[in-house]
Amino acid sequence: MRQRQLAWAAVVLLLACGDAPAGPAIFEDVVATDAVIGRLDPARTYEYRFIAVRPESVLTTLLDAGLPVDEAYLPLDNLCLDPRGPAFTVVLVEPDVRVLAHDFDPGTGRLACATLLRRFRVR
Repeated sequence: MRQRQLAWAAVVLLLACGDAPAGPAIFEDVVATDAVIGRLDPARTYEYRFIAVRPESVLTTLLDAGLPVDEAYLPLDNLCLDPRGPAFTVVLVEPDVRVLAHDFDPGTGRLACATLLRRFRVR
Protein backbone atom coordinates (compact mmCIF):
# COMPACT_ATOMS: atom_id res chain seq x y z
CA MET A 1 0.00 0.00 0.00
CA ARG A 2 2.81 2.40 0.88
CA GLN A 3 4.53 1.74 -2.47
CA ARG A 4 1.32 2.50 -4.34
CA GLN A 5 0.99 5.84 -2.51
CA LEU A 6 4.59 6.70 -3.33
CA ALA A 7 4.03 5.77 -6.97
CA TRP A 8 0.95 8.02 -7.18
CA ALA A 9 2.84 10.84 -5.49
CA ALA A 10 5.61 10.48 -8.07
CA VAL A 11 3.09 10.58 -10.93
CA VAL A 12 1.40 13.68 -9.50
CA LEU A 13 4.77 15.35 -9.02
CA LEU A 14 5.81 14.58 -12.60
CA LEU A 15 2.55 15.93 -13.96
CA ALA A 16 2.80 19.07 -11.85
CA CYS A 17 6.38 19.73 -12.91
CA GLY A 18 5.84 18.96 -16.58
CA ASP A 19 6.25 21.64 -19.18
CA ALA A 20 3.25 23.93 -19.23
CA PRO A 21 2.04 24.89 -22.68
CA ALA A 22 3.79 28.07 -23.71
CA GLY A 23 1.64 31.04 -24.61
CA PRO A 24 2.29 33.29 -27.56
CA ALA A 25 5.69 34.94 -27.74
CA ILE A 26 6.06 38.68 -28.25
CA PHE A 27 8.90 39.83 -30.50
CA GLU A 28 10.07 43.46 -30.62
CA ASP A 29 11.85 45.49 -33.25
CA VAL A 30 11.93 49.09 -34.50
CA VAL A 31 10.44 49.99 -37.88
CA ALA A 32 9.95 53.13 -39.92
CA THR A 33 6.42 54.47 -39.76
CA ASP A 34 6.27 54.69 -43.57
CA ALA A 35 6.57 50.89 -43.76
CA VAL A 36 3.50 50.45 -41.54
CA ILE A 37 0.97 53.19 -42.23
CA GLY A 38 -0.14 52.07 -45.69
CA ARG A 39 -0.85 48.50 -44.66
CA LEU A 40 -2.92 49.07 -41.51
CA ASP A 41 -6.47 47.72 -41.77
CA PRO A 42 -8.73 50.29 -40.03
CA ALA A 43 -11.29 47.59 -39.21
CA ARG A 44 -8.72 45.70 -37.09
CA THR A 45 -6.74 48.64 -35.66
CA TYR A 46 -7.38 50.16 -32.23
CA GLU A 47 -5.63 52.97 -30.33
CA TYR A 48 -5.06 53.08 -26.59
CA ARG A 49 -6.92 55.86 -24.74
CA PHE A 50 -4.03 56.74 -22.44
CA ILE A 51 -0.68 58.36 -23.15
CA ALA A 52 1.35 56.40 -20.61
CA VAL A 53 1.52 52.70 -21.42
CA ARG A 54 3.53 49.60 -20.58
CA PRO A 55 3.11 47.74 -23.89
CA GLU A 56 4.09 44.29 -22.63
CA SER A 57 1.62 44.53 -19.76
CA VAL A 58 -1.23 45.72 -21.99
CA LEU A 59 -0.50 43.02 -24.57
CA THR A 60 -0.42 40.32 -21.90
CA THR A 61 -3.78 41.53 -20.58
CA LEU A 62 -5.31 41.44 -24.06
CA LEU A 63 -3.91 37.98 -24.81
CA ASP A 64 -5.08 36.64 -21.44
CA ALA A 65 -8.56 37.95 -22.29
CA GLY A 66 -8.50 35.86 -25.47
CA LEU A 67 -8.20 38.79 -27.86
CA PRO A 68 -6.53 37.86 -31.17
CA VAL A 69 -3.62 40.34 -31.17
CA ASP A 70 -1.48 40.22 -34.31
CA GLU A 71 0.87 43.13 -33.67
CA ALA A 72 1.13 46.44 -31.84
CA TYR A 73 3.01 49.70 -32.30
CA LEU A 74 4.47 52.16 -29.81
CA PRO A 75 5.48 55.51 -31.33
CA LEU A 76 9.03 56.52 -30.44
CA ASP A 77 8.73 60.19 -31.39
CA ASN A 78 6.09 62.86 -32.07
CA LEU A 79 6.28 65.25 -35.03
CA CYS A 80 2.72 66.62 -34.75
CA LEU A 81 1.59 69.68 -32.88
CA ASP A 82 -1.10 67.61 -31.13
CA PRO A 83 -0.07 67.63 -27.44
CA ARG A 84 -1.40 64.11 -26.97
CA GLY A 85 0.70 62.86 -29.83
CA PRO A 86 0.59 59.41 -31.36
CA ALA A 87 -0.82 56.56 -29.28
CA PHE A 88 -0.01 52.92 -28.61
CA THR A 89 -1.92 50.95 -31.24
CA VAL A 90 -2.87 47.29 -31.61
CA VAL A 91 -3.84 45.37 -34.71
CA LEU A 92 -6.05 42.34 -34.13
CA VAL A 93 -6.17 39.26 -36.33
CA GLU A 94 -9.85 40.03 -36.85
CA PRO A 95 -12.10 42.84 -35.56
CA ASP A 96 -13.23 42.21 -31.99
CA VAL A 97 -15.31 44.72 -30.00
CA ARG A 98 -14.15 43.18 -26.71
CA VAL A 99 -10.98 45.25 -27.05
CA LEU A 100 -13.05 48.39 -26.33
CA ALA A 101 -13.48 47.21 -22.72
CA HIS A 102 -9.68 47.39 -22.34
CA ASP A 103 -9.42 51.17 -22.96
CA PHE A 104 -9.01 51.02 -26.74
CA ASP A 105 -10.96 52.89 -29.40
CA PRO A 106 -11.06 52.21 -33.14
CA GLY A 107 -8.28 54.14 -34.87
CA THR A 108 -4.70 54.14 -36.00
CA GLY A 109 -3.39 56.12 -33.03
CA ARG A 110 -2.13 58.98 -35.16
CA LEU A 111 0.93 56.83 -35.90
CA ALA A 112 1.67 59.06 -38.90
CA CYS A 113 2.90 61.65 -36.36
CA ALA A 114 5.90 59.42 -35.62
CA THR A 115 8.91 58.53 -37.75
CA LEU A 116 9.85 55.38 -35.82
CA LEU A 117 7.72 52.75 -34.12
CA ARG A 118 8.54 49.95 -31.72
CA ARG A 119 6.72 46.97 -33.22
CA PHE A 120 5.48 44.10 -31.08
CA ARG A 121 4.67 40.96 -33.07
CA VAL A 122 2.69 38.18 -31.42
CA ARG A 123 3.56 34.69 -32.63
